[in-house]
Amino acid sequence: MLISVPAAFALSRMKFLGSATLATGVFLTYLIPDTLLFLPLFKMFALFGDLTGIQVAHRWYVLPDPVPHITVPFCTWIMIRLFRLDPKELDEAAIIDGASWSRR
Repeated sequence: MLISVPAAFALSRMKFLGSATLATGVFLTYLIPDTLLFLPLFKMFALFGDLTGIQVAHRWYVLPDPVPHITVPFCTWIMIRLFRLDPKELDEAAIIDGASWSRR
C-alpha cells in the first residue's frame, strides 16, 4: 500500500508525459500470471548467490520477496480506478483553499 496508493494517485490525477502509457504498463503487468514470475526470481537469487557468495536461492527468508512484485501492480490498478471516481472539483477546491498535492 505504501507504493500503490501514491503511484495510483499520481497516475490518475496528475497529468505528465507518459502517465497514460505507464498506467497501461501497470495494467499489462497485472495480466502476467504469477507463476511466470517465479522462474526469473529464482534465477535472480541464484545469480546473486554466484556474484556475492551469499546463497539465498534455497532459503526460507526470501519467500516474502515475491509478494510485493505480484501485489503492487494489482493494488495500483485497483486504486487508479478508485481515484478516478472522485470528482476533480474536490482537488480544485483544495487548491483554492491553499492545499498542495501532498496535503489533499
